[in-house]
Amino acid sequence: MSKNYELDEKCGKRLLECMEASNINGTQLAKKMNDYYNKHGLSSTMNISQQKISTIINGRVHLKKEDAELFAEILNVDVNYLLGNTDYKTPLDKVSDKFKTQLGIEKLYYQITELHGFEIIATASDLERVSKSPSFIRQWIIQDKQMTSTTLHHVNYNRARIIFLYDIKQEKLSPPILMADFEEMIKNIDYHFQCSLEKPFRDYQNLIKSAIPLKHK
Repeated sequence: MSKNYELDEKCGKRLLECMEASNINGTQLAKKMNDYYNKHGLSSTMNISQQKISTIINGRVHLKKEDAELFAEILNVDVNYLLGNTDYKTPLDKVSDKFKTQLGIEKLYYQITELHGFEIIATASDLERVSKSPSFIRQWIIQDKQMTSTTLHHVNYNRARIIFLYDIKQEKLSPPILMADFEEMIKNIDYHFQCSLEKPFRDYQNLIKSAIPLKHK
C-alpha cells in the first residue's frame, strides 16, 4: 500500500494538538503507553519510544490504529479524530455541533414565519401575551415544581408539547401543533430552503391543517 503523506501529516498534527491540550509531552506519553503495556502483560511484544512518537507527529511514520486507540484513551479524545476519519475531537463535540445546527435551523424558521406575518408561540409567556382569555391559557399550561408557568401542552393527548402559530395581522391563533411534528420538520429540512421562503411556509400551513384539533369535554 502506498504511503499517504497528506494523511500522515494530518494525523501527526492532530496527535500533537491533543498532546498539547492535555499538557503531555512525547516522553510522558510514551511512559503512559509502556506502563499500560506492562500492566496488561504486553511489554514483550509491544512498546513505544519518545522517538517513535516524534516521527508520528512529524508525519514520517504512519499512525497505526492500535497505537491511535491507546493515544485516544490516554488523551481522552475520539480515536477517529486522531486517524483523520472525523473532525470531531470528542463525541461531545459532535453532539454540541448537531445541537448548534438545529438551533440555527430553528432560529431561521422563526425568522421565516415572521416574514410571512406569523409568530411561533411556544411558551406560556408567549401565549399570555397574545391571548386575553385566562381559561384558554390555563388549559395549555403545566406548572413546574416551583409553580412557574413554562411550556405549552395539549390538553387531550397525554399532555404532549405543542406550539401555536399566531397570525399577527389577523390576531388569530392556529390550532395546536404538536412539538414533535415541529421538530421532525426541522430535522428533515436543510438549509437549501433559504433559497425559497415559500416552501417552508407551505410546510407550516400543512402542519396547521393536520394539527390535532382541540376536543371539548
